[in-house]
Amino acid sequence: MLAAAMTHPIVLALAGRGSSGFSGGSGRSYSGGGYSGRSYGGGGGGIFFFGGGGGGGGLLFLIFLIVIAVVIARFVLPAIRNASEAGRARATDRERQAREAAVLPSTWEAAEDDAAFDPDEVRAAAASLVVDTQDAWDRNDQQRLSELVGPDLLAEWSRRLDDFRRRGWRSRAGIVGTPVVRIVGLTNRTSDDQDRVVVHVTADAISYVETQYGERLYEQGQVDETVRMSQYWTLGKRDGRWILVSIEEDGEGDHHLHGEVVARADLDPALADQARTEVAVAGAAAPAATLAELVPASLSDDARATALDLALVDDRFSPDVLTAAVRRAVAAWTAAIDGADDELAAVSTPQAVRDLLYADADADVRTVVRGPRVEDVVIEQVRGDVAPPRIEVTVRHRARWYREDRDTQAVLAGSRTAETRREEHWTLALTDDADVVWRLVAAR
Repeated sequence: MLAAAMTHPIVLALAGRGSSGFSGGSGRSYSGGGYSGRSYGGGGGGIFFFGGGGGGGGLLFLIFLIVIAVVIARFVLPAIRNASEAGRARATDRERQAREAAVLPSTWEAAEDDAAFDPDEVRAAAASLVVDTQDAWDRNDQQRLSELVGPDLLAEWSRRLDDFRRRGWRSRAGIVGTPVVRIVGLTNRTSDDQDRVVVHVTADAISYVETQYGERLYEQGQVDETVRMSQYWTLGKRDGRWILVSIEEDGEGDHHLHGEVVARADLDPALADQARTEVAVAGAAAPAATLAELVPASLSDDARATALDLALVDDRFSPDVLTAAVRRAVAAWTAAIDGADDELAAVSTPQAVRDLLYADADADVRTVVRGPRVEDVVIEQVRGDVAPPRIEVTVRHRARWYREDRDTQAVLAGSRTAETRREEHWTLALTDDADVVWRLVAAR
């Protein structure tokens, strides 16, 4: 028998989706692998009648009330929920239209520096990627997928394809008609491999699973193979052309509607943190290892004061410099979720990278953070009892945070769509690296 059904089943993508989130299309009930059969009947285990002393009229009235309650539960409440969700969807779509109108001037400005940012080019490239990735996934053509998708995202997709094969399933996907593409974000940096465009795509699509027994499983809530794709796609560059780097569903990717837009490399907000760090490095008092004997141990309320006092001797201890290091690590963490780990590895130890990205020793469960916004960096302890000195901080941020099974995409903790306030407890060690002043050495 297959494993027990996962909680929180959801489908993240047509191409790229995991086995979690499908239900039987033939009426047969399944109970394994993150999908479930269609449910029939009213409200669970049946209706119980409790006799009273009111005679037949009282019993009929009780039956009438029960029927009304069932009708409300089965039809009225779902209709209200659907209407509410439809209203929110329309409001969000209007927000996306307004966002694209606000982003387009920056897109044209970026196109003056790099023609790849021309909005017509971006839309055409995104629409082609939507069609081509679904086709390659449908044919299980991993060679073609490797040409269209970034290597880190492809690694996740390959695990899901392997999971389908183990189950004796084949995942089918396709696009009907022409996708609608809206540009909702962009980042134009000096290096081509750091350029990004975020688009929202909608399309009529086909999505289902064929079992080894010839039956079809449809997505949760669907009665046939037809679905509506509505997703945020992040595109990156490879050899000057756009490829797919990341996919986020509606709700999960709505943070892109409020993200920073960088039309030119010289307008990148990260440059201010970089400049501040360079000033601190220029004022370094001594090598990091020799500073340990000068650094007292401090806790809680006096830790920030200790850092400020030390900054008078060595500016690298300034809370501003530390906060800049945290912001850089958070940005690298976000990029590493579906993209390359290079930047995160540059600012963190291998163990810290693993702690941030994976939730178990076998790396079968990954931690995903979308759109984190750092609200505060609290210095908890300055440690001079180790060489080089270390600083422990609490990073308070808001994000969409969850943990998922990498094979099935079942959510095991957190939420893909709900933004929550979280705290990360990080330890950073001072270095003599002019580029990475504070390296993340522990994360919990």
